[in-house]
Amino acid sequence: MKKYVRNTVVVLALAAMASAAETAPVVPFAQQVGVEVPSCRVPQIEEFQKTELEPLLEQVQDMLEGIEEEQQRKKMPEMARAAAAGNPGAQFVMGAMHLLGFAGLEQDYDVALRWLTAAADNGDADACVTLGCFYSSGVFSSWWARKGIGWLKAAAEGGHAIAQYQLSVAYLSGIGVEQDFEEADTWYKKATEQKDEKLQLMFENLRQLLLQESAQGDAEMQCVLGTMYYLGLYGFTESEAEAAKWLERAAKAGLLDAQMSLAEIYEAGVNGKPDVEKAVFWYTKAATQGHADAEDALKRLGK
Repeated sequence: MKKYVRNTVVVLALAAMASAAETAPVVPFAQQVGVEVPSCRVPQIEEFQKTELEPLLEQVQDMLEGIEEEQQRKKMPEMARAAAAGNPGAQFVMGAMHLLGFAGLEQDYDVALRWLTAAADNGDADACVTLGCFYSSGVFSSWWARKGIGWLKAAAEGGHAIAQYQLSVAYLSGIGVEQDFEEADTWYKKATEQKDEKLQLMFENLRQLLLQESAQGDAEMQCVLGTMYYLGLYGFTESEAEAAKWLERAAKAGLLDAQMSLAEIYEAGVNGKPDVEKAVFWYTKAATQGHADAEDALKRLGK
């Protein structure tokens, strides 16, 4: 699923950051105006990770849409002091601008994350979403990914559509949480209920990417797609026949989860017709890979 996540984050999440031009070092703005940056624990970000994080900033730019850089330069001292005084909206803007290197500020992830954390702690939903997507991007350790999911849940439960979308993708991919397709579908439905056209397009892009990757032979995607069809999740029409078709492709590629799922489908029956012979075949394949449930199933079926 990690490959899927890397592909889809580009479609779904936070920002296409403009590559930084070579300029003279910029003095941190908080220092210029005598403002103390909040302290908090932040992950160490290596140079190669910065490149991987570039696709994660588009949403941040969207959140700052309408703020002209030149106008913001003039308001910066007032904004920085408001942030230092605890205004969550100002803290979010300061964090977002440092994340992007906006309006002449140095691009500084450490300072950005400290301001964003202060804003999120003060209840700013956009800051929660930004932190959630940043930490659960798949770049950092599982500890940070779980922390990111916590921020996303806080915003999603408050009704933030992008957070609901991102949380749905997290459960779909298993980044920061245990993979859970039904939980992914729950948040998918909550997000789509908001009737946001851009969000609808993002989900449609996800579905098309899943179909495309599956058609091109990605076994993990085929397994996910088969599950979506079997359970009727994520906008896919429930179909045991379609589920069996995609799962069989993944099972033939040796994917253990697909072999087990396919065996269970054949045992239960496709369109009401159980096929014990095929079920035993795929249970046997899974058992040879050491799957204990497959071994139990073969005993239950007298094989």
